[in-house]
Amino acid sequence: MNKIKNISIDKPFKDQKPGTSGLRKSTLQFQEPHYLEIFVESVLRQIKDIEGSTLIVGGDGRYGNIKAIKKIIQMCAAHNVGKINFAKFLNDKNIVMYSAYWCPHCNDQKQLFGKKAVEELIIVECAKDGKNNQYNLCQEKGIEGFPSWEINNKIYSGTMSLNELAEMTNYDGDINFE
Repeated sequence: MNKIKNISIDKPFKDQKPGTSGLRKSTLQFQEPHYLEIFVESVLRQIKDIEGSTLIVGGDGRYGNIKAIKKIIQMCAAHNVGKINFAKFLNDKNIVMYSAYWCPHCNDQKQLFGKKAVEELIIVECAKDGKNNQYNLCQEKGIEGFPSWEINNKIYSGTMSLNELAEMTNYDGDINFE
């Protein structure tokens, strides 16, 4: 498992000015501590509505290119790019999460998606005293545990990893949800 590392970007490198062909710097310069991360983060922060976007990364094949691309992909994942696309897919397929506001497992499930992605899901509140509840629908569907997912007219109970949900729903998008 990768460790999360916080890097201060309070003092950017003064020579980081992207041009029409990207950031043209020597390999040695890119290998300076946090040079790549600071540049990439500054670019990512400028992309409006980055969450849920599809980003394309490439390079010119120089030494360190693969390492840099892996780092960029990790940074994009930290911005939840793939999770929102997956949540939109679930919504488009009318896949429903049945939840209760008081349920810690439901909260765990939502945390796996992240706040922005959860906004894209179809979530039905089943607690009788919950806000905008659909208690009767939950009873009709036979919901007994939370969270429960309705996938292709079948009910599956329990917190599921995003990869499990992707497999169960035949999602063919990016499944690198870490």
